[in-house]
Amino acid sequence: MKEYRFDPEIQLDFNSLLPLRVQIFEQIHKSVMRKRVPPGTRVISESQIAKTFSINRGTVHLAYLDLMQYGLFETKSARGGVRIAQEAAKLYKPPFPTLNLVLPVLVQKHIKQHNMGSLEYISGILDRAAEKKISVNFIALPSPDLSQEEIEEWIDGFVPHSIGIITMGTRMKEFDPVLEALIAYKNIPHVFLTGVASQPHISTVSANITKGFTAFLDYLKKNKVSELCFINQVHSYSKQFGSSFLNRIPEAVRLAEKRHLHCTQLDFTSEELLINGCMAERFLAEKGKAEVVFVQNDTLACRLIDELKAKGIRIPEDVKIAAYDNTAPAEYELSSICHDRFELGAMAVDLVAELYDKLERNGTHKEVSSSFILRRSMVF
Repeated sequence: MKEYRFDPEIQLDFNSLLPLRVQIFEQIHKSVMRKRVPPGTRVISESQIAKTFSINRGTVHLAYLDLMQYGLFETKSARGGVRIAQEAAKLYKPPFPTLNLVLPVLVQKHIKQHNMGSLEYISGILDRAAEKKISVNFIALPSPDLSQEEIEEWIDGFVPHSIGIITMGTRMKEFDPVLEALIAYKNIPHVFLTGVASQPHISTVSANITKGFTAFLDYLKKNKVSELCFINQVHSYSKQFGSSFLNRIPEAVRLAEKRHLHCTQLDFTSEELLINGCMAERFLAEKGKAEVVFVQNDTLACRLIDELKAKGIRIPEDVKIAAYDNTAPAEYELSSICHDRFELGAMAVDLVAELYDKLERNGTHKEVSSSFILRRSMVF
């Protein structure tokens, strides 16, 4: 297999007062640092650059010597050619490391949309970053109407000088060219927090529902429950960032059916949920014999409780309810499966730092476990 050769982007200005030797040094230096070229990678030869620009090879040679003295280039043998130095990786890491936290919307709006759980993720990121002496740069995505050149200029303004990116969602269901440009940048680690990635270089951190939901199923078995109803909100999300919570109900149903429970699943679209009372009406009409319901998230569960109570249904005497998130107001006394959001935020920072130090280009996936919290809404 043909060995990969690093071919830096060079544009020489023959009218500039800056010597060609310096221009070559600066542009190769910028290209190597921006792309985090792995140590040992072979570099384009001096003669090829000289031929491309019709300049004296000695000029290129002097620039290469400067790059060797700087610590980016090395040569071990004439046949081996010039390569990226083994010590170059130390130059990639800035003296005051920074990671970029990409939120789909402004912080205040993000927290309102996603409840206080989002603040716990952000707190976990900030606290772990502080422990590791890493600064966090909150990124507001520019207009999706920018030209490709403007988007690349925006990225070049901060990404190459950082150790990684943590993304917490997308701002639109449609294709986002700005997010796509960030995703395409493969030279530093990029972690999706609670996201699912199809790109092999993107890493992910998310929660695993198994432990918490298994404890919930054990509680149902103890109380001889054989019927279970699931309520799921159907979302249409961008394929660029697939939220891991979309897999929550399918995985819960799989685990329940494995325990031989009879499962009924009610799916609601965002449009259907605009109708007041729709959840309770459909639940009461289609739940079958199920007296226990598991809801995709606490927000929906609280709404279901309100709608059922408005119809005279008692919780938990008539219907028992549990959900996922552990964010419901205390007065609902809602049983819930949850995971440690602080830990998940910290895990994202650890993963960025780990992959950056290893110069790892392949993505990886890490998970935190979940647990079941029993409250009055599920008491038999």
